[in-house]
Amino acid sequence: MQKIVNKTTKKLRIALMVIFLLIVFANSFPFFQGQQSDGRLYYYTATDLFLEVTTITENPVDQGPLTAVAWSSALFFVIPIAGFLFAAFDRERNIKNVAGIILSAMGALAITFIVGPYMSLGSLAAIILYFVTFLISVFGIFARYIVQEE
Repeated sequence: MQKIVNKTTKKLRIALMVIFLLIVFANSFPFFQGQQSDGRLYYYTATDLFLEVTTITENPVDQGPLTAVAWSSALFFVIPIAGFLFAAFDRERNIKNVAGIILSAMGALAITFIVGPYMSLGSLAAIILYFVTFLISVFGIFARYIVQEE
């Protein structure tokens, strides 16, 4: 099997790594928002949700759903780190692009279903970046077959 690597695939691989790191960085922005019973808004980052599993709010009615969100918020870190590792270690094959497509779809669906209507700035930025990684991965699949004439 002939390994096809050109300048375009190298640039796309680096772009994938950078954008997956930006998605991890987006987890530090307000990711989840809600309203307390007295009308005040509260915001949590994905890191806060992951670390505060049991003591998220004082209201026991909100405790159950937020605890479920907190346990599943580990996906917000696992998916982009896995995408970064695929892009970092796969230099010549097409696995990084297939993994980029699958992981970006999984990440966007995880944010949509876990956070839902309580999205804030960080979750919206992460969804947009997942869409960009999806497009870069699709372009990476096709860029492998571009023949550069020298």
